[in-house]
Amino acid sequence: LACLGAFDRVLDQTDLAAHRPSPGHSLERQIRAARAYASLRQGRADEAVRAARENADVAARMGSRHDEALAGFDLGTILLEAGSPAEAARHLAAALDVDGAPIPRALTRLRLAEALVRAGDAGGAQDRGEGPPPAGP
Repeated sequence: LACLGAFDRVLDQTDLAAHRPSPGHSLERQIRAARAYASLRQGRADEAVRAARENADVAARMGSRHDEALAGFDLGTILLEAGSPAEAARHLAAALDVDGAPIPRALTRLRLAEALVRAGDAGGAQDRGEGPPPAGP
């Protein structure tokens, strides 16, 4: 549905799934992540951030560092798109710091660099080795 741009239908499906009896933490986290991304694509940044924060809360209750890293990647991505680059950078950096986290590492590094630059910390991207190499001979 998301690939077709039917974000309203994605939100309807997440509502249906969320109201099923005890979907389990893993499914609950995925439902909230889907809701966050679909809301963002519909221009509902506040709703997207709220769903991404709920996703991170569920991941924290699960007690898995890998799930927390994935939820942190989602939250960082949503915050970056919603215009909160400094907070986004914190979540993206934390996700990258988890060894073996199931996140797209190259994309996470790219988003972290963008977040740092947009937050006015271009040097921070260089310090983490996330930014482009310095120009020169």
